[in-house]
Amino acid sequence: MFKLAILAFVVVLPGNRLARSQENESLPAQVRRIFKEHCHRCHNGTGSSIGYGFDVLKHDSMVNATPEAVVVPHSLKESTLWDAIQKRMPLPPSSERHDFGDAQRSVIRKWIESGAPPYQATTARPFISLKQMILAIRDDLQRAAMLKAEQQNTRYFSLVHNHNNHHFDEEDLRYQRAGLAKVLNSLSWLESISLPREVPVGGELGILYAVDIRTLGWNQNLERPWKNIENLYPYGLKYRNIDDQELADADAQIESLSGSHQAWVRSDWFVMAATQPTLYHALLELPKSASALEQRLNVNANENISNSKVVRAGFARSGVSGQNRLVERHVTKQGAYWKSYDFRQDNARANIARFPLGPIYRGHPFPELAFKHDGGELIFNLPNGLQAYLLVDGNDNRIDAGPVDVVSDDKKVSGTPLILNGVSCMACHRHGMIPVEDTIRDSNALFGKAREKVGLLHPTQKVMDKHVEEDKARFLKALEATMGTVIRTPAGKKVPITQFREPVTEVVTRYQRHLDAADIASELYLKNLDKLNDIGKEKRRELALESVIERKGVLPRYQWDATDSGGSLMQKVAESYLYFPVLR
Repeated sequence: MFKLAILAFVVVLPGNRLARSQENESLPAQVRRIFKEHCHRCHNGTGSSIGYGFDVLKHDSMVNATPEAVVVPHSLKESTLWDAIQKRMPLPPSSERHDFGDAQRSVIRKWIESGAPPYQATTARPFISLKQMILAIRDDLQRAAMLKAEQQNTRYFSLVHNHNNHHFDEEDLRYQRAGLAKVLNSLSWLESISLPREVPVGGELGILYAVDIRTLGWNQNLERPWKNIENLYPYGLKYRNIDDQELADADAQIESLSGSHQAWVRSDWFVMAATQPTLYHALLELPKSASALEQRLNVNANENISNSKVVRAGFARSGVSGQNRLVERHVTKQGAYWKSYDFRQDNARANIARFPLGPIYRGHPFPELAFKHDGGELIFNLPNGLQAYLLVDGNDNRIDAGPVDVVSDDKKVSGTPLILNGVSCMACHRHGMIPVEDTIRDSNALFGKAREKVGLLHPTQKVMDKHVEEDKARFLKALEATMGTVIRTPAGKKVPITQFREPVTEVVTRYQRHLDAADIASELYLKNLDKLNDIGKEKRRELALESVIERKGVLPRYQWDATDSGGSLMQKVAESYLYFPVLR
């Protein structure tokens, strides 16, 4: 049976830029880069979302002597991977999936024909211990220049476990940093961009960051924003009874100086949790209805529609909906506010060509020609230029996820086809607003004054394109200020911000993957895999880790994170090292 029924690829780099970027790369390095950008989201080992057990970034997983091998050295004919590429997979297509270009296909062909030589090993990084990180946080809080108010408002985000994990290369770490910077600023109602501050740990930079949460506007009530994070954090630990008094004392000092039981959290967990309900709603203080949000934005949507002070576009299909969709743009003090109107298939008033003048509101002049929507996505500029999102039902009340019979996500950024408010929207709108092509202005079923009204609401394509480009430029300018310095390499300073993959998607999809023994050791801050044996055989069996540690199996992320009265599985494993879980 053909092994690669679906091979999922994301947007292909332009051939000329790809060629320039690969001039100094070895053939295996070029191949690995292509696989990472186009295939790794779905083909990342046991537990892959696509259902196949090979990992395109692990050479032995792709090229071996077993019947499961997808690459056979020197043989294009026997390599099922090449067969898939030649057949222009994947199917079905989507807005972000494209066939390999000839340049990429040529590189892969040359690699297989030359014997599929191994990838170059990732450069080893110095191990950073848990103690080094805790002492670095304590020392930063004790700096003479840090006043008490700053101490109590400073929180820390750690990438140390990613740094220690050999599965993460330098590019992965850059995306982790960019994801953190983007999410922090996407949760702020202040006008300025606030960049996390690097804190050195073990002589390394870029793996521990400090943020004065006042620069995000989170300090109005100290018990609310960070408390919400603390209450959901599944990895909280204390070290008071371990055989290292310096570490125990430092942890106690951090709590005393910061006023927080958990002054630091893992960056990847934060990026994942803070971009999904309920934390996304809580940190942004998003209201529970479209009308309440519009009041905060000082937008009167119905009045704007009535007075034709809104621009609209309607089209048959979009990237997330199988039905027709209508979007409209309102002007706000800080940029734009976009609303989409989405529909179920069984909705008798879902045809926007016949009923383009919805929604119904008091005093509506053409109620018989108004559509009735079943949900929608609200997108608005924050004062700093980035975007925030709200999903609503047919009554314009806030919901956590869009119903799959209305909208769905073929990329499964949230781990399922559900479109979750926050993370799914960020993945789709990675460059801001998406161009729309209106079909309603000239192709509606109305006559007379009703048709004239449609013409007033639906401008020419040139006008709509200008609005979209204006909003896109505003967003990209803020995105550049937010993550431009951390996403680029010194040699790639001129690469446009639009050429990078969306960082929140990268962090979240990587976080959701199954864990192997190396991942677990890194997340417990253990220097080597042998330290996992310290748990003890009976304890390993009790915690269902035996297959992972002894048989090279994997553990689903949700099982590692899931909490009960005794804490998460991670916390229960950590107890074996005399750490105490922080239970909420």
